[in-house]
Order: sequence, then C-alpha cells, then structure tokens
Amino acid sequence: MFPSRHRLPATVASTLLALTLMLAACGGADDAATGGGDAAGGDTVAATPPDPDIWIAALEGTGPELRLGVIRNATRRPGYDNQPAFAGPGRLLYTRDEDGDADIWQLDLASGEATAFTTTSPESEYSATPLPFATGISVIQVEADSTQRLWQVDGDGAPVAPLFPGVAPVGYHAWLDEPRALLFVLGTPSTLHLAERGATETRVVARNVGRSLQSMPGGGAVSYVQRTEEGGTEIRVWSLASGESRRVADGLEGGDDHAWTPDGILLQAAGNRVYALEPDDGEWQDIGGVDSGGTVSRMAVSPDGRTVALVVTAS
Repeated sequence: MFPSRHRLPATVASTLLALTLMLAACGGADDAATGGGDAAGGDTVAATPPDPDIWIAALEGTGPELRLGVIRNATRRPGYDNQPAFAGPGRLLYTRDEDGDADIWQLDLASGEATAFTTTSPESEYSATPLPFATGISVIQVEADSTQRLWQVDGDGAPVAPLFPGVAPVGYHAWLDEPRALLFVLGTPSTLHLAERGATETRVVARNVGRSLQSMPGGGAVSYVQRTEEGGTEIRVWSLASGESRRVADGLEGGDDHAWTPDGILLQAAGNRVYALEPDDGEWQDIGGVDSGGTVSRMAVSPDGRTVALVVTAS
C-alpha cells in the first residue's frame, strides 16, 4: 500500500482500530494476511511494522538481457521506509513511519536528501501515486476518525479532498486514466473496484486479490494479483477497453508484488531475488537480487526504465 503523517487517536479502542487500518494500508507485517495484508480479512497483524529499507538499483539491458546493476540502500535507518513510487527519473516518493507517525517523504536520488512531503496530523497517508489529471499525487489517507479513503494531495503536499468519497476502506489503488481507477477495498474477501470520479457507484471487477496493483505502460489497464483456489497466484490485467481481465502469468511462489518496465517487461520479487518475464515468453528469469539477504517485496520502476526501487526487509 504511497505520502503523510498520522497520530493515532487517544483512546485504546480507537488506537487499536487506527493501527489495524494503518497496517492494512502499508502491508502489515509485510503481509501474512490474505488479500495483501488486510486486517479486515480476519488475520493477525503484528503490532509493530518491520524495519524495511528502500534500495535503489540500476536496470541494465533490455528484454531477455535485463539485469540489476549497482544496488545500494537509499534509506538506511531504523524505522519503516516502504511503498516507493517515482515522481520523475530522479525523485522518489515513499512512506516513512517514525514512532507511529507516517508521512509521505521524497528522496532526491542524486543528492540522497530526504524531506517530508506531507505533514498532516492526526491523519496519515500511504501509497503515494502521481496523478494522471493534475499536479500532485493520490494517497490512501487514514482520516481522524479512522476512515480509510483515496485522497488527492496537491503539489505542495496539502490534502485537497477525497477522490471517491463513498468508497471505504480502501487499501491500495492504481489509475486507469484521468477519471478512473481500480481500488483494492478491504474485506472478506478483498475486492477490486472500478471507480470513476463523480460517480456514486463502483463496479466489482475481481475478488480475493492481492495488494499489488500496477498501472500498465500506455495506460488504460491495470495489473493485479489474483489468488487462486489452489493456493497459488496469477498476475492478471484488467482492461478498460474490454471490461475484462486476462491472465499474464502464474505468480512466483512466495511473491506478491510486481512492477512493469516501460517496454512491458514484468518484474516480480521472491525471497531476496528479482525475476523478469516477457509476457509472450512465459519464463521467469532471475535478474539479480540483494546479496546481503533480506526479503524483497514492493517495487517501482522509474519512468525512463533505468532504475528500480526495491523494498527490502531484513531476515
């Protein structure tokens, strides 16, 4: 689940509820729960998030020659750094949590300087995503009363308004085009909703889905992880033009997160390795990993396809 700050409500009951929703949005303890770590699914969520860092790696080569190049830890510190999203080739947005306060931060990849982008209180924001229709970003906001909705944030980091006011609790999202997005709504099971700005109704397009949603290169479609009855996963693409989804590949065992390069190469992580697949080829290829160990989860690829951000949690 991309910028913000939140302070939990004062009462014990409200605190527990807000923390449960926060962990659902950020992936919980990175993600034992079904449906991508959503506590609403009835699974136990750890009370304290792990301490993941964001690593930056070069992407070298193309197609079957794609490989991870030099890799470095870009947020080396105690605490939660997760949910990377590129807002240009040299600017990375991510969620940073310090003592229960979660903010969207921005990292200048050239200088290494990290600064807070959102500073709301008592609200929290997660899952920063560049907007397709305006300057600024969309985020999952945990509001003061613990409602969890998709919000618009302007280019200065100030929340503007909820984008789909009637849809909650939203855990993750990805844009199809200017007015429409697919929303991961927490529940048992988790559901994937087609939502349009200004409309009062949504359409459920998939059920029992994972947390990883990715806008496809070129727009008009979103990929997602479909959990199967056999206990495995498929990566599927839902298309706005057809109104239907199609299978792209079987997901890797132990992998739940994926991303796309601008030229249509699918990436997925499992363990401490990253794998690539050309959709028409069908064979996953190991392209490198984090040799120091840890588990790679969420990923984001820069708009120019030359850099990938990896979330790594120590084993």
